[in-house]
Amino acid sequence: VQFEKVTTVSGVALQGDGNSATNYIKKFSLNYSMTESGDFADGQIFDGAVYNNDVAYRWILYPINALRIRIFPLALGPSNHACLRIELFGCLNNALEEIGMESQIILDSQISLSANSNGGISQARMYYGSGDFYSNHDNELYMQIDMKHVMSISGVSIKGSDRAMNRNVVESYLVFLGTKDNLDKELVGVSCLYFK
Repeated sequence: VQFEKVTTVSGVALQGDGNSATNYIKKFSLNYSMTESGDFADGQIFDGAVYNNDVAYRWILYPINALRIRIFPLALGPSNHACLRIELFGCLNNALEEIGMESQIILDSQISLSANSNGGISQARMYYGSGDFYSNHDNELYMQIDMKHVMSISGVSIKGSDRAMNRNVVESYLVFLGTKDNLDKELVGVSCLYFK
């Protein structure tokens, strides 16, 4: 499926052959590309339908931005015929929907901190640890989050230290945004936003 423009996809519904109870896809891979002719990035593997007329709804853990979607059947129903009808789902624009730092949907392995920072990765999460993120040697501290897939980011919330007698807060900060494919090849130049 090729969209007219890059579109956010959050899920897919699929259904087998309406005339044969044994023609359906039992497992599939949903891959995507952000270009008209580029390679497809590896997507997620999903269980498919369990009956031909059964509609199976599968939701993507991290919604993806894509120009093209490709579905690869990995396991077929009893008749070994690939029959597939699909519907794709997008995302409603909810600017206040959290992506997953506090809930830990974003894993520790997706978070990295500058080399000279004190405090572990838990300090990066809202309401976890003390929030102390500092260095006596580095004035250019950073926190980096790998979103795994290209995502639309509408905003950021920050919080200072939880310690009662500590008034350590960040008064201004920069947010750098960039996109990369699965090979860490930069696709789009980095943009920078400044907040105070």
